[in-house]
Amino acid sequence: HLLLYSQIEAVLAAFEAAGIRLLVLKGPVNADDLYGRSAWRPMVDLDLLVHEADWERSLALLGGLGFSAEGSTWSGLTEQLTGQVAMLKPLGPMVAAIELHRDLRILSERLAVRGEVSLPRAWEEAEPYTCGRAHAWRLSREDALAYASTHWAQHHFYGSIWLVDIALMAARGDLSWDKLVRQAESDGVASFVWAALFMAQLLFAAPVPPEVLTALQPPFPKATIIKHLVWKKTLQGFREEADGRSILLQLMLFASWRWTVAGLMSGMWPSAQWLRQHYEPDGKTPRHRLLLRHWGNLLRLVRG
Repeated sequence: HLLLYSQIEAVLAAFEAAGIRLLVLKGPVNADDLYGRSAWRPMVDLDLLVHEADWERSLALLGGLGFSAEGSTWSGLTEQLTGQVAMLKPLGPMVAAIELHRDLRILSERLAVRGEVSLPRAWEEAEPYTCGRAHAWRLSREDALAYASTHWAQHHFYGSIWLVDIALMAARGDLSWDKLVRQAESDGVASFVWAALFMAQLLFAAPVPPEVLTALQPPFPKATIIKHLVWKKTLQGFREEADGRSILLQLMLFASWRWTVAGLMSGMWPSAQWLRQHYEPDGKTPRHRLLLRHWGNLLRLVRG
């Protein structure tokens, strides 16, 4: 824990010195904010969000601190398919990996469908965060809960620690439920938040007002099916796996079937520009070959 926080402070201080605005997501923010002692909240990596304009500078800064691309097949495919997250791993023992984010989208790597907390609002309403002598930013209370909900869904409803986070967020006295509902509906992630709060209440007695669950709940019979699937999947959560139940759940949580179908179609048949950007920016390979390569990546991810 001491080594982890020493690393976090050093990384945040380096970004601050370089003048790169940084949002710290999940782990250390939740540990400091929600638990009696930060060491009670286990962490294995550090999630950081930077502006798109600062992406290359951020990669160079982390490289100067001794971080390099993780290089695993899984992280390489995920980065190639999304263009959003770089897995960076430090050179040396006893230090955590860093995930660098360009946005707040969640991605089902298997199906290429997305949901997102509003990125412009997240930056606009960001609150100060301090680690030792280093200063950065964190999500507002409402955006943090919504993002935690979509993140839990991204990881196939696995990991009770994230549900504990959500239950503790719900217990905070400074959370605006009206604002949470309004923003979740506007962002199209109301069902994600509803499912997470429903399970946090059921398993950890999260004090969620009934009217909030009612406002966020999707229509019948969708809500009934989601309740059944998410209950079964969460209780199965000893390991993270993209089985049929979690994939169906991810699809059902999107705001509309039209959005889901559109996401699937764009994931399966991306534009030529997208293929060039993600696979071969400077190459001349025909689109149909890049498309075959893309489908191969999707198949490899589906098979795990």
